[in-house]
Amino acid sequence: VDLDAQTTEEISANWEVKDQESGIEICEYAVGYQPYGNEIQTFKKIPGKTNSISKLFPSAVLSMQTIHVTIRCKNRAGILSTLSTDGVKISNLPPDILHAEVTIMPHSVTEYNCFAHYQSDMFSVRLRWTGFEDIAGLDSY
Repeated sequence: VDLDAQTTEEISANWEVKDQESGIEICEYAVGYQPYGNEIQTFKKIPGKTNSISKLFPSAVLSMQTIHVTIRCKNRAGILSTLSTDGVKISNLPPDILHAEVTIMPHSVTEYNCFAHYQSDMFSVRLRWTGFEDIAGLDSY
């Protein structure tokens, strides 16, 4: 599953690498703050025919950041291929409400407008909200 955001400090990636002509000699992975980056962890050899990694990192290193995993493989002919994930945003904070606004809206336009803080419908209310922000994006309201 390709996650775009998560709250945990566990970084995971999986892949499939093939070379029909010469075979794969070695694969390595790195973790960074940008595609193809290795600021968090420099390239580390992946054992055998492993096709996934999962590693816990300190929260202070990941929190409020976008994290990318880069896989680098070399075939037996000595040719390298490198690919990076599109990144996952790490946040365990609630959405920012500093600039949020919630407004009660009238149900319909009539010739008799409601007074402030009053409405004629006792069973439903219309709301409009704006200004909620989150580093990982808002999934739902």
